[in-house]
Amino acid sequence: MRLMTLLALILLVHVGSVRPVSANPLLLFDGTTGEVLLSREAGAKWHPASLTKLMTAYLTFQALKAGQLTLDTKLTVPQEALEVSPSKIGLKPGTTITADMALKALLVYSANDMALTLAAAQGGIPAFVQRMNETARALNMGSTHFVNPHGLHDPEQTTSARDIGLLAFTIANRFPEYRHYFSEPYVAFGKRKLLNRNMLLRQMATADGMKTGFVCPSGFNLVASASQNGRRLIAVVLGAMTPYARADVAQALLEAGFVAGQRQTKQLVTQIADEPSPPPNLKPMVCGTGIPVAKADQVNGWGVSLGRYKGIAKADSVLASNVALSSGTLLDTMPHGVLKVPFVKNEYLAMAWGMPEQQTTESVCNRLRVLNHPCEVMSPQAVEQFQRQALQERLSKPQPAAAAAKPSKRKTRTVKAKGNSAKASVANVGTAKAGAAKAGAAKAGAAKVSAAKSKSAAGDDAKDER
Repeated sequence: MRLMTLLALILLVHVGSVRPVSANPLLLFDGTTGEVLLSREAGAKWHPASLTKLMTAYLTFQALKAGQLTLDTKLTVPQEALEVSPSKIGLKPGTTITADMALKALLVYSANDMALTLAAAQGGIPAFVQRMNETARALNMGSTHFVNPHGLHDPEQTTSARDIGLLAFTIANRFPEYRHYFSEPYVAFGKRKLLNRNMLLRQMATADGMKTGFVCPSGFNLVASASQNGRRLIAVVLGAMTPYARADVAQALLEAGFVAGQRQTKQLVTQIADEPSPPPNLKPMVCGTGIPVAKADQVNGWGVSLGRYKGIAKADSVLASNVALSSGTLLDTMPHGVLKVPFVKNEYLAMAWGMPEQQTTESVCNRLRVLNHPCEVMSPQAVEQFQRQALQERLSKPQPAAAAAKPSKRKTRTVKAKGNSAKASVANVGTAKAGAAKAGAAKAGAAKVSAAKSKSAAGDDAKDER
């Protein structure tokens, strides 16, 4: 079965969101042949964030191969490293570090000061950036322009999923001896053990690299590779809402690619056309309002529940994973979103709805289950019951006094998946009504606890390369 057909059949779900998730660029291709397995907006311009460091590493690998550097070469930390924003190792200007350790800090921990150190050691930072752009042109990376070697945001620093995929492909095939830098679980500096920013390495057994990126305008970016039965695939995910979503989407793409088998299309990464439009700015959504929660009264018709999860972020990443694989299908035009489970604290449903008939939803769930994705059909009657329970929850909450009102803060996201089944939860939520008043009174305190846990869980990746 062809991959495009498989993706259309298997992961039709989460379509048409409360937010424009489906616009995020995606690319999946064979890491040996460069053959495209799935592409969505892959030629669209995007801000690379720390995916920029792939080019910094590429030029460093070239210098090592040419004998201009060795892994033991002592590099001097430049003055510019003092002022650069995190992520960083924090070595004082004038101190030295080996090229080997600088590469580890660059590619494992995404250290911005090490990007500047490597650039300064290879002709100086301005000349190095010029070489980055010359190399991008030589590699036919038509949407790519670099302003700095680390990826901290500059409106003029752009790339595309196509270009990043091409660069990742070139690195993997020209410099296989350096692949280990992209998969090391941590880098140690003294007593500090700095984890790899790429959480996919910790959640997918076959994952073997490569690099993350994040600034508010770009959202959460990831180029990831995985190997299975002698076959290597590379996925590019740009503009995810959370670090968890970018990892989950990449995993879904890679796993579906392995299931589908080899030689599915005739298009190569190099044949994807560049798109001239400027890159979007995701800052208002990614670092502003956050993940939207749909209202129960928005849901109508036949629907599917994709599971019930602890925290908004986990439910959203389930949606994003399936949206990524439903590109170009009928369900792309249908609404989906994250909905609060009535009378249950911090639990959310991942849902799609607005489907015209039961047969359509049954077909969707049957195809999802092929990949062991949870899915349950929700009839219009079940949807109405869910809406009634959501209304009862709203009415049961005590109204705060006007004097006690405070400006609302952006809700942060807890991310631990509950991992339960996709039973549509509408049959069980009613038993929790008795505690609704107590839950409403404790809402403010619970929100603070939830925010603190979310900040702790997201910490390393959330400050990634900002």
